Order: sequence, then structure tokens, then C-alpha cells
Amino acid sequence: MRCTHCGWTNPAGFTHCHNCRKALTPTDARAAVPGVSHASGEVFAGEGARIVATLVDLCLLAALLPLLLYGGLHLAGALQLGGGALFGLLAALALLAILSTALLDSWTRGSPGKRFARIRVVDADGDAPGIGRSILRTIGKYALHPLLSLPVLLLERLVFGRHSLHNLMTESYVVSAKASREAIRYRIGNDTGSARFRRLARLVGVLLVVAILALAALLGYAAVTAEPNPRRDAARAVVAAANEAARRVGDSWQATGSFSPQWNEAVAPVLESLRIDAVSGTLTATANDPLIAGARIVLTPEIVSKNDHRRIKSWRCTSPDLTTRELPFRCRSTKPNAPD
Repeated sequence: MRCTHCGWTNPAGFTHCHNCRKALTPTDARAAVPGVSHASGEVFAGEGARIVATLVDLCLLAALLPLLLYGGLHLAGALQLGGGALFGLLAALALLAILSTALLDSWTRGSPGKRFARIRVVDADGDAPGIGRSILRTIGKYALHPLLSLPVLLLERLVFGRHSLHNLMTESYVVSAKASREAIRYRIGNDTGSARFRRLARLVGVLLVVAILALAALLGYAAVTAEPNPRRDAARAVVAAANEAARRVGDSWQATGSFSPQWNEAVAPVLESLRIDAVSGTLTATANDPLIAGARIVLTPEIVSKNDHRRIKSWRCTSPDLTTRELPFRCRSTKPNAPD
């Protein structure tokens, strides 16, 4: 039926205009949809089912993301990609993994988590959301709910009621997979509780999209305009070889309880030499690459103790011979210097 206030065409069964939220005539839309159950529990999904669906999707994402990134690194190695191109490839693969649930919500009956919890996402007409709406909803969901923070969930429920902010700002609804299209349309048409927050949610959605686009533009600009840095590329290969050596030194220390001052294995081609301090375990790798020949990469173990058990928590990486701009990001610790 057509709203006499704003002209919006509403599905049969609506008692309030979906656009302006004003009452429609005739007001008794229930008669226009005979045989439809109007109990909210049979249409809108419960909080528990939605949390279960999200947790299942996050578990699958945690398994999928490392595989995609691992494959991306191998592809980058085969194509000899580095710097901004490598970052762009890995970022695209990570984004694809995160948005996979959005694609499934739009193109199928829902993501694996939603199918497991027997719920699905629909728009105001009871149909699957479009791809743009679904992507924006997913971005808003994971941007506004970091690690399903309980205070965030409670605050959102207190302010916005049963519908989450990311659903309100995209005009999406999470419903039971068993609910009929007619029942969904009736319940949405008569759900006036969220109307007062709809404009606020849309504003938040617009600001979120603008922020994401601005961030993507800045990252893309930085990747495209980044100047080639051959010395940093050479240092990255040396740091990778030094990290592998540090891993083996750590395994030996864990097994014997002491650091061996001698390196008894073959040295990687990018390294000229490796030295190990028997007291502190500090590993000094000297580069063999002509671009940074003689430059030292220093890895110092950070040893922690708990319940009489000692382990190496991490290796701090730095170089007394290379500038910060010439070092990979993860090798810019200001802690140690190379021993004389």
C-alpha cells in the first residue's frame, strides 16, 4: 500500500510506512495477510543464535585467513612482488576472507555460521540483501564489535534494542530461517521500536563508509607512491635468514638450557657470518649482499619465566649499521646494539 505522507510503496501487511514510520491506512493490515503468525519469536532471531552464528563464522575465518595469506606469500614470491604490491595483495586476500560471509549472505541462504544457527539476513521486503548492503553490514559489524566485546554488546542492546547498529544502518534484519516471507514482512512493517534510531544509524553508516574509503585511499596512495628501496629489500632477506637461525638457536636452548657460541650449520647465502653470545644468546648476523655488505642484524632473545619454566617470548631485532628507513618494520627495536 502507498503511504499518503511520503509516497513510499509498502508491502501488504504494513501498518506503518517503512520510510517515514507514519501510520498507514487501513490500519488493520493483519487482515491483508491471513494465516500469518505474528509472534516475534518466530520471526526475529534471538541474541543467542546470532552470537553462535558469529562465533562459528569467526572460527572458520581464523582457519581460512592464514591459508589465504600463506598462498599469497607464495604467489608473491613466484611473481617477485615486494613492497606496496605485496602489501596490496595480502590486504586484498585478507579483505576477501573477511567479506566472504557478506557474499554468502547475499548470494546464498547465509554464511556457515548462520546456517548452523538456522538464521538468515534479509532486507525490509524479506529478501536476501544486495551485495552492497551485505558488504556494508559486515564491515560495520566487525568494525563496531571488536572481538564481540561484552560492554559494546550490552550498550548497543540498551540503546538500539533488539536490532544491532550495523543492521539498523543498512536496513537489514536477522530472522529465523524458518520464518515465511509474509511473516517477515509483517513483523518488519510493525516494528516501530527502532524507527527513532534509524536516522542516527544511517549517519553512522555514512561516516563509517567515508572513513573506510579514506583509509583505503591513504593506504593505496602510500603503496603507489612508495619509492623503491633496494637496501631495505636486501635487509629484509637478511632479517628473514637471521630469524630462521634464531628459531633454531631457541630450539637448541630450550633443549639444552644454554646457548652454544658456535654455529654448526650452513650459513644462508645472504649472510657472511653468524655469531652467538653464549651468555645472553644475542645473535649477530652479518650481511653478505653487496648493497649492505658488512651490515649487522642483531637479534636478542627476551626470556620470560613462569612456574619455574623459562622460554623465549620473542626476539628483539635491530641494526647498529642500518637506518630505520632501511630496516623492515618488525626490525626497528631500539633495544640492543651489536656486541663488539
